Amino acid sequence: MINVINLTRRLFSALIAGGVVFSTLYLGTRFDVQWIVGILILFAAYPAGVEYIQLMKRLQIPIAAPEFLIWIPILVFSTVIFNGRYSVVALLLAITYQVLRYLGSLPHRDGFLKAVAGVFGLLYIPWPLTFLYQIYISGGDRPAVGASNALIIL
Repeated sequence: MINVINLTRRLFSALIAGGVVFSTLYLGTRFDVQWIVGILILFAAYPAGVEYIQLMKRLQIPIAAPEFLIWIPILVFSTVIFNGRYSVVALLLAITYQVLRYLGSLPHRDGFLKAVAGVFGLLYIPWPLTFLYQIYISGGDRPAVGASNALIIL
């Protein structure tokens, strides 16, 4: 049985959040404020990262939570600051850090599981969101083009 009140509340909050996201993207494009998309991506990626860590704990898969949460803003801001050019370099640095830190310092199986959980989380959460910024800045002549491209992704 579907709880109608819960469903209505979720739909209403999704409509409000979608409106906020679209209007933020449109205003950022209209007034040429590109960094606002980075903050918007960070507001989406960071809670998703916390939820990913909670899921890994529930599944009893070890993950390096502090380092994982530190790399999320680094990946997002490296995309925004360097205009989408070096986000893959930052991702490779994050993956290298996860692998070398935990394979070298922990017993092999535990270190491997921590490294894999961290690498998968980085590939699953913040990295795909950086493509939203690249689509957003892919431009056009009219201010609405970047926001409408971002709306397609949403």
